[in-house]
Amino acid sequence: FLEAAKRLNVDPSSCLVVEDSV
Repeated sequence: FLEAAKRLNVDPSSCLVVEDSV
């Protein structure tokens, strides 16, 4: 999650939401 968040410049919380959607 953190790696993706850093690359996309998105907050970890937002990344978790995206992962949940998938």
